[in-house]
Amino acid sequence: MILLLNPRSASVNRRIPLSLLTVGAGLEGRFDYEILDENFHYPIDSYLERRIREKEVRYLCMTVMPGPQLVRAIHLSKLMKSVFPHLTIVWGGSFPTIHTETVLSSSFVDVVILGQGEFIFPKFLESVARGMPPDSVPGVAVRSDGGIRYAPAAPWVDPNETPRLPYHRVDVARYLQRTYLGERTSAYHSSLGCPFRCGFCSVVAEFDGRWFSQSPQRVAEEIVYQKENFGVDSIEFFDNNFFTSERRTAEFCDRIRPHGMRWWGDAR
Repeated sequence: MILLLNPRSASVNRRIPLSLLTVGAGLEGRFDYEILDENFHYPIDSYLERRIREKEVRYLCMTVMPGPQLVRAIHLSKLMKSVFPHLTIVWGGSFPTIHTETVLSSSFVDVVILGQGEFIFPKFLESVARGMPPDSVPGVAVRSDGGIRYAPAAPWVDPNETPRLPYHRVDVARYLQRTYLGERTSAYHSSLGCPFRCGFCSVVAEFDGRWFSQSPQRVAEEIVYQKENFGVDSIEFFDNNFFTSERRTAEFCDRIRPHGMRWWGDAR
């Protein structure tokens, strides 16, 4: 059993956990997994321990950003490792991607996924099941024998190849919020990276000026799916730079306009 955990990143941050849904998309139909969100299970310590025992969890995986979420991830990883020494704790996300050596130098994180977890993590699980070294999969770094072992970097995969998000794994309704955009605002992430190399931005360390996007058709289909299945009336895009391609943005606008959806995104 695999448990995907979203540690709290603020006192209240009830945005749909797109990072875990994306990883789950790669696991769907192949591995037994569950998504757990600390925003709705707080205090989580005893609840998490009970779920690990009941479900015989082998892998506890966390998405980790700098700031409050990092603090919570450290606390929960330390605690669960002390209770379950043989539990494999896996981190992914911006902080472990940039600070891999720091993370794996700790005693409570065993594996870091560097890149697109929806493709890398299932390959890692299959490799371990076959008895191969855990660092044999591109995009994986592991703590082993007191040291750190890195596999080669994984090539970036076209995000249009990511399977559809398994929305049935979470209660979407509880993530919909009232905002200035609408009464039932959801969120989506349609591209990876940014083509610029601004000196102040951590995205550069992750993507080095690369940008990969879903097609306008794919993005529009995802948004319409949320509208038709969950009553969503507006969307916040959390791309690092949604408006990178003017042509892509214009086509998306043409496709989404008939559906009356209000939306918001970042540009640079």
